[in-house]
Amino acid sequence: MLNKIYPNLIDIPQNLIIDKSIEQNTTLLNGKLVKLETDLQDVISPIAIKHGTELKSIRLGSHPLMNHQQAIEALNSTSSAFNGDTWKNKSSNYRIKCVKEFLDNFSKLKDSVVKMLIWENCKPLQEAENEFQRTIEYIEQSIEEYKKIESQTNIQNYSGFSGKILNTPIGIVISMGPSNYPIYESYSLCIPALLIGNTVLMKIPRYGSLLHNQIIELLQSSFPKGVINVIYGKNEDTINPIMQTGEIDMLAYMGSNMFVEPLILSHPKPYRIKKLLGLDAKNPAIVLKDCDLDYIVKEIVLGALAFNGQRCAAIKIIFAHSKIYDKLVEEIKNEIEKQIIGMPWTEDVRITPIFDKNRILYLKTLFEDAMNKGAINNTTDGGKINHTFFYPTLLSNVNSSMRIYTEEQFGPIVPIVRFDDIKEPLEYVQNSEFGQQISIFGNNSKEISKLASFLQYQCGRVNINTKCQRGPDIFPFTGKKSSGMGELSINSTLKEFIAHSVVAGKENDITLSTLERI
Repeated sequence: MLNKIYPNLIDIPQNLIIDKSIEQNTTLLNGKLVKLETDLQDVISPIAIKHGTELKSIRLGSHPLMNHQQAIEALNSTSSAFNGDTWKNKSSNYRIKCVKEFLDNFSKLKDSVVKMLIWENCKPLQEAENEFQRTIEYIEQSIEEYKKIESQTNIQNYSGFSGKILNTPIGIVISMGPSNYPIYESYSLCIPALLIGNTVLMKIPRYGSLLHNQIIELLQSSFPKGVINVIYGKNEDTINPIMQTGEIDMLAYMGSNMFVEPLILSHPKPYRIKKLLGLDAKNPAIVLKDCDLDYIVKEIVLGALAFNGQRCAAIKIIFAHSKIYDKLVEEIKNEIEKQIIGMPWTEDVRITPIFDKNRILYLKTLFEDAMNKGAINNTTDGGKINHTFFYPTLLSNVNSSMRIYTEEQFGPIVPIVRFDDIKEPLEYVQNSEFGQQISIFGNNSKEISKLASFLQYQCGRVNINTKCQRGPDIFPFTGKKSSGMGELSINSTLKEFIAHSVVAGKENDITLSTLERI
């Protein structure tokens, strides 16, 4: 099995070979790249190299584990930059100029960033390139949208009053992107916050840390002192003590509910925290009896298994009408068996090594729990683990007694549930703790529209005959219940970082003259 999956050194494309480790012992603090006197965390790639019959793990480098004192220093720098005159009082043109300077230089880092996305996160080459390009496009479009927002600020007259609505920043923002999209999600949070005039503490994801190595140099050269500070290390040593100071005004976070709730409550006045959250999801697909199986099978498998299913917007459970259930199970099984398993540079690869070893152990517990309670494993290698691979697994005969029924697997297990009455999946969605997305597959527009009319109150997005997904980025990406708070999109994200202020007075020459000068 090892010989079929893991590469020899000679098998690695020449342009993707790691020729030296990255020892990241600096971070951006108060406008300077500061060498930290602190412990370092080794970064080991999920990709192992064959040496005969043995596998050798690849050490990619290390990143700093900042301590409490260093985290507070970063906070103080961010606070001083906001409360001083270095950023929020600058013109919108100046802030745009800084972001454009960053973007121009960032676009030149494609090869090095993509390479590290492959080695650190095992993201397939094409997906890694797409993530990099999508980040560039998101920032470009955010700049244009910001210009529109600024141009709309004008004087309004109503009922004898004149007023001007001002777009002011919220304040000091903690920005935390996830490990599965460490570039796109990180910079689609922090750059809009900066454009509005906020100052930012950016926490680097645990997995995908080294690919920020060169990027923080660009942040240092593109933005004024203290406007953005970069934090590495464990949340309990950095983010938690920062939150406990009570100085944070906003948390922009993509990740797990388990972490964010105690973090928010650790703030002395948690009601004051503005929140932009993308959290857990258990996105169902409902497959109706009149669906086009020839089309939907590929779409469902893509939605469930793209990047190993390590996407909050992945399809996490399938409800199939009993009339087509058995055939759907067979066809999904056949499609899963066709999926290419291998290294991230393998052409058309879908299943790659999993970057978090703890996730592999968690998937094993979900699989074993389901099997012990009567699930059927339909895939040849389903449930098997090979070093950092967890093989794609289709589980049928799934029921509510199994953990996989309600828990988000965030990996390549595909559970499928039989239903006779549409009330069954609808009750599942209504009772679910989560409400990010759902996909409906069928051919009866009247029936689908009826379902969508109900589901719009339960989920942030209802997909018709297509997989769950975030894009296109012009659409709001949001979640109901425990799946999120706030909206992410080109337009919405910028507005999330705005706190409106109004300057108003009775309509007269003095008021109008004053408003024109602001």
